[in-house]
Amino acid sequence: MSDQDQDNNPLLDAANDDDKTDHNRIAQEYLGENTPTKRSSTSGVWKDVKRLKMQLPNNNNKNFTHVCTVALPPAEDGTPRFCNQMMRLHKNKPKTVGGTPSWLSTKAGDHLRICHPVDSEAGAEGVRRGAEKSKVALQTAMAYGMPNIEGNDIDSMAKFSLSKRERSLSAQAQWYVYSSMHISKSEFDSIWFKNMLKEVGDGEKTALLTQGNLKEFLKAEWALFLMFVKLIINIKRKEAEGNAFAQALHDGGTLTNKKKFQALALQFIAPKWQRNIVLTLALTKSLHNKDTDVAEMWEQTMLQRTGFEFHKIVSRMRSDRAAKGVAGQLDMGEEEVCEMHDTDKLGRSALGGLVRSRAKTPINPFPEGVALVAKAHKLGAYFGYSTRAGDLSAVGKGLGNCPDITIKTDYNTTRIAAVWGLLHSEIRLNRALKAYEVKYSPSWEFTSSDWTTVAEFEAILNCTKITSTLAQIEKYYMAAYTILIKVDSPARPSFQPVLLWRSIDIPAP
Repeated sequence: MSDQDQDNNPLLDAANDDDKTDHNRIAQEYLGENTPTKRSSTSGVWKDVKRLKMQLPNNNNKNFTHVCTVALPPAEDGTPRFCNQMMRLHKNKPKTVGGTPSWLSTKAGDHLRICHPVDSEAGAEGVRRGAEKSKVALQTAMAYGMPNIEGNDIDSMAKFSLSKRERSLSAQAQWYVYSSMHISKSEFDSIWFKNMLKEVGDGEKTALLTQGNLKEFLKAEWALFLMFVKLIINIKRKEAEGNAFAQALHDGGTLTNKKKFQALALQFIAPKWQRNIVLTLALTKSLHNKDTDVAEMWEQTMLQRTGFEFHKIVSRMRSDRAAKGVAGQLDMGEEEVCEMHDTDKLGRSALGGLVRSRAKTPINPFPEGVALVAKAHKLGAYFGYSTRAGDLSAVGKGLGNCPDITIKTDYNTTRIAAVWGLLHSEIRLNRALKAYEVKYSPSWEFTSSDWTTVAEFEAILNCTKITSTLAQIEKYYMAAYTILIKVDSPARPSFQPVLLWRSIDIPAP
């Protein structure tokens, strides 16, 4: 800062009211050297905000470090006027040991942006950047299906704004994460993949994500996801006026390598009832899976992922019957279980396939039923190879009036409804399968007695399939039904659920 600049920026409020000293002496006495000009990103701020080199006389607060020297419209008598807003700024940590710390310009920049959006170069630039960030934030919000956010939420979204290069690299990482295809990481080093991106991008200037830095972008994508989690949690808390609003869902699973994991999720209706959201917060490896262990995992995860305690967010919990004690450990009051497994076990028991989890001993032994289901599975798997499915289709077309469908093999071993799909599709192809067996003499064999029993099995599983599907009340808007039923049923002893279903107007998902 030159002496001439100092002379043209008198600090009228810095001296005693009775002191009529000249402006030049005041400026030179109270203004010190400014931050070095290396910091080009904040150089506009330091043009208008000057550092004080000593304490001001007759000032009770001895902590001011800088003053705003933006020129204001002159007084009526022509006397120059300046902002003279005192402020206390803090210093950054030195970048090197023994280095000189620089001043933080955030507070000064905010003052110029708010108070001097026209008279200050830095203030005008701050306004422009703020408008640009808000625009990008709103576009981002629209892309993520949250067009109704406003106020502080927009400011939060502005933090997500990225450069064109960063958006390109992020989009490639998102493709890897969210694509329905299985994508190998080596694909990012493929010359054909790179050529494709260059053709649709900026040619040789196209930002290309490599296998090496994919991991860092995946970490960034996870961090971005957590930002959106906190954003929508805050929006919902405002909407619920501070009340707990979410339903907690959790389930444990054991992989083929015997490692156990816990999946923790929140379910709630999106703001403005746009959609039902199931938000997975963690897929955590768990050495211990007692009720107390899972409850502790919930409390820690909620605090880490959302910034709020469990009871600030969750009003109810739904678990498998085997894990219903978790709700009790978290003082949820009512232990609500997912009835889907109960009805699923009915069908599995009828076929003899229900066994105890650890000992694997049958609860309702029926070896003939187990053997028949295994035979039906072998039949379905048989047509998954070579041209057998096409040959079966040709046989059916030759017979006429035969459905041209494929057999639904029960590869999903955790749902008895998958067995129903297998038996139902085989029954529909009954005529074609019998004719195929005569023509090709396959490795499987179905007798007339087998077909009769399969039809009986299908009828039983059809009932349990429907009830188990209806019992999955954590799906879509079904979670709200149990609340309505429980609220309404005590008031009407002759409560008829069907009347309630007809009275509910469910928004389209």
